[in-house]
Parts: sequence; structure tokens; C-alpha cells
Amino acid sequence: MKTVPTPEFLAHLRRMPLRELLAFTGTLSSRDWRQMTELDIGEVGQFVLSDGCTGVFDFYVQCCFLHDWYYRTHRDFDGRSVSKKWSDGVLHDCIMSRSLFGDWSPMAWWRYWGVKKFGRKAWA
Repeated sequence: MKTVPTPEFLAHLRRMPLRELLAFTGTLSSRDWRQMTELDIGEVGQFVLSDGCTGVFDFYVQCCFLHDWYYRTHRDFDGRSVSKKWSDGVLHDCIMSRSLFGDWSPMAWWRYWGVKKFGRKAWA
């Protein structure tokens, strides 16, 4: 069963003091998503109560966990503010990096287009 975060929890994540976010990201093997282990990414998903790949099959669920981190905290793993466009680009890059098709991954492009067009409400 997937956990659905409450609006209060999401607001808490966005207001969380930087030192608390960095205390969590400091427990990961890396703050660079490209170098994180699957265990790290699973921890990220749990921290933000990710539901995986919302509304679609959980292919590349690790990329969705990362994307949920950016959407729910509006920060990267070093605590810097990020934009929706940047966050959506990471989802795209993450899927391409894991796909057999690489830069030509149709799923990377479909998901990027989907979050770009329909992710505004989730970003807010």
C-alpha cells in the first residue's frame, strides 16, 4: 500500500531547516544522484514518502523517488534551491542513464513531457 503524504507533511518538507535536510543527505553515500546506491535512493523515497511513479507504471522507480525529493523539498541534495524545470530535467536524465536506449529512450521523453505539462500542481 502506498503512503500518500498530507499537505501538512509536504509543507513541512519545504520549510524544513537546511541543517535537517543536510543531516539526512549526509547519511547517503553521495549527494550526487548519479553516484547514489539503490539503497540510498530507497532511503530518499522513504524520507519524502514517495509514492513512486505517480499515475504510471513504476518503471525506473528510483528516478521517480529522486524526482519526488526535488518536487517535495525544492532543493538538491546539497541544499541548494532548484526549479521545476531543473527537477524535470533530472528525471529525464536519470531515466536515460538507466535505459538501454540511452539518449533515445522513449520513456524518458514521455515522462519528461508528462511532468513538464502536468506536474505544476505537484510542484506548488
